Amino acid sequence: MRTIYKILFDKGEELTPQIIGKVIRKHQEKVVPALERANGYFEGRGQAIMNRTNPDPSRPNNRIVKNYCKTIVENFQGYLTGNPVSYSGIDEADVSAIQDILNDNDVINTDSEFLQEALINGIAFELCYVNEDNEKRFKNIDARSVVPVYSNDLDEELLYAIYYTPVQNWQDDTAPEVWDVDVYTESEIYHYESTNTFNDFTLLEVEPHYFNEVPFVIFDLNKSNTPIFEPIVSLQDAYNALLSDEVNDFAAFVDAYMVLKNLDATSEDLAEMKANRTIIIDGESDVSYLTKNISDTQIQNLLDNINTSIHTVSNSPDFSSEEFNSGVSSGIALQFKLVGFNNIASNIEARFRKALQKRISLINTILELVDTDVCPVEISFKHNLPTSILDTVNMVNSLRGLVSDETLLAQIPFIKDVAAEVERIERQNEPYLDPYSPTEQVSENGEEE
Repeated sequence: MRTIYKILFDKGEELTPQIIGKVIRKHQEKVVPALERANGYFEGRGQAIMNRTNPDPSRPNNRIVKNYCKTIVENFQGYLTGNPVSYSGIDEADVSAIQDILNDNDVINTDSEFLQEALINGIAFELCYVNEDNEKRFKNIDARSVVPVYSNDLDEELLYAIYYTPVQNWQDDTAPEVWDVDVYTESEIYHYESTNTFNDFTLLEVEPHYFNEVPFVIFDLNKSNTPIFEPIVSLQDAYNALLSDEVNDFAAFVDAYMVLKNLDATSEDLAEMKANRTIIIDGESDVSYLTKNISDTQIQNLLDNINTSIHTVSNSPDFSSEEFNSGVSSGIALQFKLVGFNNIASNIEARFRKALQKRISLINTILELVDTDVCPVEISFKHNLPTSILDTVNMVNSLRGLVSDETLLAQIPFIKDVAAEVERIERQNEPYLDPYSPTEQVSENGEEE
């Protein structure tokens, strides 16, 4: 299991440019290759099969990727953020100020991308900042460009965050590469410029910020910071190799060896046979092709076994399988099949919620500076899975009279606004009220009759 290389630093010690350069070089050596590998497997371009060469250039060398890594990421991403994360006030607190900031930052897409980065890399980073127009912003940052520096103690407090990006020189391709290096502390941002060796730094500016802590949100997917698909990488490689070899064998069938029995032929004769697609033989001669016997059943069984192992090890269901699409299994039966998937998703959800609460805390720190009350926010997830409407309706009907109508209506997935639905039901029932039901009559002197 891969563990992200963690930079630890003594509190009170000065983070000099020399140390910054050393930290960045360590990050490029220990962390970036693992993150590049993870992104390569997610995108497909970096999977092992893509680097396979064939010593015989005349033989087929298909390199086929059936990308389980991407499918697993998208399954968990869709499950947790397919229905947008909900932000609401605790005890009906007014969180309109927070909600406006979230909407301005396209929070639905940002949350989904934040989760995707963590699923792929095992860790994700988000920077909170205030731009030149005094707008409160938060943005996902490529994990390959961020180095968190923690305190060298049991608390492992985030002391610094180093964010480094290359500066492109479009006028002169031969110019030495230059990097922007920003070092975030609890109160300031140090803007440096560095060469590509990170040995020479020039301090450009020191800029204050007002978050009272390093304004980075760190989302650790798990304790070891491993991608969600890490356990199935070897199975993914085996599946791709087997599938590619099967296609290679069928492609090679076209170039099978011709066997001539009791028949002499020159190279010119063979060329003429190939051109005319005709062979003339006598009674004792024979022509056949020498091919490798391929057991389609055996290969398909191997592929099916690897496919099953991948979904079992990753706890990511095969939603394209018959058991999820036949319509035979009940809702309860499907829930049992999703126990492992739900368990992993619940652990991810807990860590995701912690990261999002950190974002809200940083935003509240800035809002307090402009005399805005702290907005206590509750973060809620609604898992995105197909539901059986029939099972839900049966459950709602069985609880009628035991549970309030509003609570029951909230269980029906296509009802978005329960209060509005209750009002619509009341208006709908008004014409059916009994006109002959006894009503109280009030006399002119105000007494009831």
